[in-house]
Amino acid sequence: MMVPAKKFGLSGWGRVFIPAFCLCFLQLGSSWAGEKSSRPNILMIMSDDQGWGDTGYNGNREVQTPNLDRLAASGIRFDNGYVTAPQCIPSRAGLMLGRYQQRYGLECQPDEKYFGTYHLPKGVSTLPEELRKAGYRTGLVGKWHLGEPLESQPFRRGFEWCAYFRGGMGFQYATDGRHTMFRNERDEVIPVGPDEYLVEVFTRKALEFLDQKDDRPFFLNLSYYPPHWPMEAPARYLEK
Repeated sequence: MMVPAKKFGLSGWGRVFIPAFCLCFLQLGSSWAGEKSSRPNILMIMSDDQGWGDTGYNGNREVQTPNLDRLAASGIRFDNGYVTAPQCIPSRAGLMLGRYQQRYGLECQPDEKYFGTYHLPKGVSTLPEELRKAGYRTGLVGKWHLGEPLESQPFRRGFEWCAYFRGGMGFQYATDGRHTMFRNERDEVIPVGPDEYLVEVFTRKALEFLDQKDDRPFFLNLSYYPPHWPMEAPARYLEK
């Protein structure tokens, strides 16, 4: 799906890519919106490495996705919308830039030699930067994975409020010192316990952002780790 940038007042920003099976693009009700505006609130939810067939509304009877199924039934489905790459970094880069990521050398996952140097291109506007120009407050919760250098962090690329992990991952719990990688827009560590499931941590931080008192419309990029490996989950889910 392509959403015209002019709909959101994004001058000169081309188009926005919306991966249909892993993103929800929603206008929320007045409880979070404050005064009604012609500019919609935007909550963009991303599930990591989720396949097209990994949802109930697409016919999967083993993977239970009741909330996604309800959204699909009550909203709009874009069955011919696709990510621009089947990998994390390239698809995220295309989404943030509104351009094909191959233009900037981000067409694949970097190997160890280049892992510390890849980043979003300088001088190229990002989706949150353009939304801020249009009067939005912008937030990122969860996974970033678009560069290790400080200048490539989300708080330098348009997100004014952050609760995020820089890298790709390999965990669903912030154990063994990993909690120090969970940071805010001032690059400060956000406390998180080793037994806290990151799905629930991210959801809590997203609600914290949404509950802030602000007259501006919001854009929140809520980026979860699951169902990306490793397959770790609390016992109450595993028991099912």
